[in-house]
Amino acid sequence: MLIGVVFALLACFVWGMIYVIPTFLVGYNAIEITFMRYVFYGGISSFLLLVNAKKIFKKYSLRLWMVAFLLALIGHVLYYLLTVIALRLASPPVTVLIAGLIPLVIAFYGNWEMKECHFSSLIIPSIAVLIGLVLVNFSEISGLFEIETPEEYFFGLFCAFLALLFWSWYAVKNGLVLKSRTSIDHSDWATIMGVGTLFWILIFFGVIAIGWHEKIDWHKYITPSKSLGLFLIGTFFLGTLCSWGGVFFWNRASAYLPLSVAGPMIIFETLFGLSFVYLVQQKVPSLLELIGAVSMLLGIAYILITLRKSRIEP
Repeated sequence: MLIGVVFALLACFVWGMIYVIPTFLVGYNAIEITFMRYVFYGGISSFLLLVNAKKIFKKYSLRLWMVAFLLALIGHVLYYLLTVIALRLASPPVTVLIAGLIPLVIAFYGNWEMKECHFSSLIIPSIAVLIGLVLVNFSEISGLFEIETPEEYFFGLFCAFLALLFWSWYAVKNGLVLKSRTSIDHSDWATIMGVGTLFWILIFFGVIAIGWHEKIDWHKYITPSKSLGLFLIGTFFLGTLCSWGGVFFWNRASAYLPLSVAGPMIIFETLFGLSFVYLVQQKVPSLLELIGAVSMLLGIAYILITLRKSRIEP
């Protein structure tokens, strides 16, 4: 289990960088950053596919490719699209809070699928993680209920919960695929997933380019500038290390860890992300935020310590 925990921490570490890198990419919105991130992710994946084409095409069936493409659509493209909508309509605080429930949903859903441990063993750590999430986001939530456009807000809320369900489904199903097909090479799987992500992102780009081409500022993408250079460097880093590397590390973790453990481990993405934000902003976390972080860590530690005692033997 230890090696799985290490890989989960590595995945969360590189995913945590996603919270700070976009802050340096001035002049580009979330959709533009996400598109280029996935273009680079798909680009490096396509290159790796060409290098290992003979092995990959021979080893993996068309059905497995279809599974990977479905996971890429649900867990990458649609998940982030819904998240962007929620951020704009329901506000970042509520979106972050709902997204923070992903570890708990994965823990319970994964345990329902795999019957790895008694559900009672997940209740106490889940409460600890939930309390930690509320405390960490408390200052942001305080002014949350001043709603000027309730229709847009509730639609954004719906998108946030749908994104929660999409990524939770992706994480559990991806873990089940890796556990049931132990012959899958984790770097190959990250590569195939990246090719699938590029496939869907190019389809979405085609639809946007055809339907809204007059509203796209094409000039800033072809005019050399410092901001364009930072944009390309930042999204390249997001696409290669944060996307391909993060997926690779998470695949390794999913193969070694029970889903009831892998799910709560995702909370470290939030903790690493907050740490990076504090470093960049040269800010010291408040007492409530520190208590919240400790509460989440205690919840994860409780799961790791008690899992073997409550593990259901097949």
